[in-house]
Amino acid sequence: MINFLSNALTFPTVFYTGLLILVFLYWLISAFGFLEFEAIETDVDSGEMGGIAAWLTKFRLNGIPFTLTLSLVIFISWVLCLFIVPLLMKEINSEWVYIALGFWILILAPTLALPVTAILLSPLRHLLKKLRKNNLPPTAESFIGMSGKIRSEKVNQSYGTAEIADGGAGLILQIRADEPNNYQRNDDIILTSYLTATNTYLIRHQ
Repeated sequence: MINFLSNALTFPTVFYTGLLILVFLYWLISAFGFLEFEAIETDVDSGEMGGIAAWLTKFRLNGIPFTLTLSLVIFISWVLCLFIVPLLMKEINSEWVYIALGFWILILAPTLALPVTAILLSPLRHLLKKLRKNNLPPTAESFIGMSGKIRSEKVNQSYGTAEIADGGAGLILQIRADEPNNYQRNDDIILTSYLTATNTYLIRHQ
């Protein structure tokens, strides 16, 4: 235990020990609800963080919560320093060489931690991508292929409405059909295509 504390509080490991304490406090505060953690809305803007965004994209970490990625990079860097520093620097007697090598390890640790983080978070990236897709609001085109019932007495090229079962209270959409046709109220229909210019749907009998 004494050796562990000594290594954790020795330069350069002490730098990541301090960051790890901040990370722990951040997640502790988040757990108690004092900070909001949005797991899905966390893409890094390349315009604001160009260099960081490039590194995240290179290691396929884009789309993963940045705070989670940063936390894991800091933790892995701390672990690397904890084991590398005693092995490489125990025989060094020169203080200047020790400091110079310590700075190199300080820089090298997150570089080594990034690919390890990418491997560990790879399954999470696919999960978050799926969650993000499921949480997107439906688009007009997403209703194509859905079934419903005609509400209006007739359907022609300028008039017609239908109720679509969307799993909730239902949607009332504007529908159109070429004439002549035999569409009547309460007929079962399927939306076949969306007309952007008129915000209407073409239909066919189910």
